[in-house]
Amino acid sequence: MSILESLAKVVLAGLVFGVGLPVIYVMSLRMWDISDRLDGVVERRGAQAAAWAGFAAVGLMVLVAIAWITRKSLGHYLGIEVF
Repeated sequence: MSILESLAKVVLAGLVFGVGLPVIYVMSLRMWDISDRLDGVVERRGAQAAAWAGFAAVGLMVLVAIAWITRKSLGHYLGIEVF
């Protein structure tokens, strides 16, 4: 693998995790705010469901990142193979 390919992968991962997750979180906050101003029950539930889905996605990615960082310690001390 060349240096440029490795650099491209690192830059892409940095963009996804460095910009993508905060954008999903902010959009979830925006959907939650919109749900407070909507009149219809169906629209309100749809906006809240979208907000909760965004929060869940960000939370899941944080847990995956923690598991990825600690994968060797988990395997060594607890015998848990995460990835």
